[in-house]
Amino acid sequence: MKNLRGLIIVFALLLTVSACGLGNSSDTGSTNEKKENQEELTKQEVIDNIMQTEVTDISSVVEGETTIESNGQNMTTSIDIKMDMTNDPYAIHMNMGSIDGEIELYMDKNYSYVLIPGEEEWVSGHTDAVIDPSELQIAESFKQYNQLLKDYSDLFDMSYENGMYRLTLNNSNLNDERLVQFFEKSSEMNNMSISVSKINSIDYSLYYDDQFFLTKVTSNINSDQIVEDGSNMTMNAKLEIKSKVNKGTKITIPTEVVENAIPVE
Repeated sequence: MKNLRGLIIVFALLLTVSACGLGNSSDTGSTNEKKENQEELTKQEVIDNIMQTEVTDISSVVEGETTIESNGQNMTTSIDIKMDMTNDPYAIHMNMGSIDGEIELYMDKNYSYVLIPGEEEWVSGHTDAVIDPSELQIAESFKQYNQLLKDYSDLFDMSYENGMYRLTLNNSNLNDERLVQFFEKSSEMNNMSISVSKINSIDYSLYYDDQFFLTKVTSNINSDQIVEDGSNMTMNAKLEIKSKVNKGTKITIPTEVVENAIPVE
């Protein structure tokens, strides 16, 4: 199940970037009085409200591109993911583009199923062999990331635009150690260890609606990193995530997938 585990790790990284309670709420709040009151909220009040959000289901579209420069060579990877998640019962359905074609994944708390490009049959395995069951608590993971946002809220500027709260990472001091810490701790929350030696440029914004759910993330970050073997690389990651949350998403693993998948231990 090594290939399947790799997919989950990629997904977890993207989820980290898009956390904080992603999505649109069901109440748009159209009254003038409500809009005026929201414009008066401070950054701290907005973040306090974000901390109170509860996530039950998410539908996300993730698009972007990463370029890694190392040892005089460049490697560019496109990111194209459509993903649905539910918290109770826990389930994931994901379609992810790759250079070989589209990868499709279903997962619940017991089993995971994946269809790899070029293969005609699904393969399956026990979910706990792919990912720690504690990592399946979606709502709890979002709460932890919200706490991280609160802890580093001083790094963000806030504006109110077209009925949306925009939290933008202040890029006036790229040498700020806490800026590096924020991204390193974000990765650690999903068991991914990165060591950033320098942030060269950053454009990072979170857009929240009037129910304090995140409707969009835009991120364009160029950083120098130290990899496990001690060598250096430069990564440029450009990402846009659009999501909807708590819309009553239902995920059912097709019977033909369950019955015909080939078990892989």
